Amino acid sequence: MARPSRKDTMAGKLSLVEETGFVARVRHHARLAHTCRVAVGYCGEAAYTFFPEKPGDWPQDFRVLVDASVASVQAHLTNPKGLGHLLGMGATIKCLPGLHAKVLTFDDHAALVGSVNLSAHAITSQIQLSVEMTSSTPVKAINKWFEAHWDSIEDTLDADDIAALQKHWKPWPAGAAGGGVAKPRPTPKWKGPAPEPPLPKASFTVGVSTATLREVLRRFKTTTCKYSNHNDGTCAEAAHSIANWYRGKSVEFHTLYGRRSRWNREDLEALHKLAFLNGKAAALARAEFVRQDPKQVAQKVAYLLDGDGDPYIRLERVLDARSDQAVPGFGLAAWACLLHLWNPKAFAIFNAPVLKALKALKVKAGSAKAHRKAAKYRNLSEAVKYLAKKLQLGNLSRADHFFDGLGKKHFRMPQL
Repeated sequence: MARPSRKDTMAGKLSLVEETGFVARVRHHARLAHTCRVAVGYCGEAAYTFFPEKPGDWPQDFRVLVDASVASVQAHLTNPKGLGHLLGMGATIKCLPGLHAKVLTFDDHAALVGSVNLSAHAITSQIQLSVEMTSSTPVKAINKWFEAHWDSIEDTLDADDIAALQKHWKPWPAGAAGGGVAKPRPTPKWKGPAPEPPLPKASFTVGVSTATLREVLRRFKTTTCKYSNHNDGTCAEAAHSIANWYRGKSVEFHTLYGRRSRWNREDLEALHKLAFLNGKAAALARAEFVRQDPKQVAQKVAYLLDGDGDPYIRLERVLDARSDQAVPGFGLAAWACLLHLWNPKAFAIFNAPVLKALKALKVKAGSAKAHRKAAKYRNLSEAVKYLAKKLQLGNLSRADHFFDGLGKKHFRMPQL
């Protein structure tokens, strides 16, 4: 969607902006800007609320300089959660210890220079004043100052840095919060949830030896499959057949998705069957799922599969019952199956037998405190891909039957 054109009626003007109107001016300019440069001493947890709520209104080039030092965090001046939300908006953040400026610029056209940090406390409980300027000459001079500091810092903050800073953040003791005006003003709000911070880097460990993996693979190739429709072959042979079946289901899903603008109740039934190819929980969730508006379901499925940014952030959103992207009747296993059918090379299938098999192989997923479900799925999915390659199982559909058989004890782990 194209951004609205900037009117020239305020060119060259200076305006005073008090704390009550500051957020509105930031949001106005941010909607119009391609590049937003922010240099503030400190960021609070609600820093994201200074900016527009719709992702389409966020600046494409969004850079933040802030004092995110350990000392600043320990002093409750910069809140790591606020930095995480800004990362979730696509911001690039660099730490400049000792920074005390309060400057926001929008392209070369507008700037707000004053006393406001990106914290709710700054505008709800303090008296502030900023100068809004729309003359390109001083704005370009501020941008030149910003770029000099920006280029002097090599490293940017990522999710792991935020997690490390979070360890230094301690809650305020009761009654110890800083003072402000006698009658605090309302906090700026968004109607929807805060932007999801990026997930930590994927991590996992496999606790069994290569020799053990070789023996498990041998048993997979020589043990007769216990499924009634495959009991005339080995588990490995059944896996090949099942992988072909999954390939057909993937085509079926892509065809169904291609006509999502015309989905009806029967299409929801078909989608539900595809999402629950594995497992018997479908009957429990089906009634709630098929009562929904097909168009809304189509929009949410499209958001997960085709939305902007990290797919695991989108997965976290559709799994959050409080989110407007949530789909009643669908849990992690259902969404994981659809992700697999959408892109079989990227996303592993996730269900109870797979979890049991990974546990038997002593797989431990990395920390997933910030995003419990999506991070856990991504970590375990990466573990499945690693093991599929290590065991030369081929595609993830074939690997799924290996984990399914191991999890259901069709073949067993060797005694260590």
